[in-house]
Amino acid sequence: MADAPHSTRAVPVEHVTIRSTKPFEDVRAKLASLAPRIDDGISTLLRYGEGAHNAPICVLLREDDDGGVAFEYDRPASVFDQFGSDNVDAEAQQLDRDLQALLEAAAV
Repeated sequence: MADAPHSTRAVPVEHVTIRSTKPFEDVRAKLASLAPRIDDGISTLLRYGEGAHNAPICVLLREDDDGGVAFEYDRPASVFDQFGSDNVDAEAQQLDRDLQALLEAAAV
């Protein structure tokens, strides 16, 4: 079997943590009630195709041993920037703003 040509490169990604003082279940429930607001941005990124393998965006809602609650995710604009597409970049930047607003609203 022949090896297909390939390349590898490092891509800088910005990681975000949004902390909450609320209990985990309260934050989870609030996120569930607000989550439909973000779906359009992900759908648009999938339509452009270049970044389809990076969508949907993964967000971790975690609770540590001390009861601290936080969201963790990689900024969409930093993830999708590697494709060099103005259309994808514009949508990813809007998705950054929407995602941050959504998670901050759920955290407070």
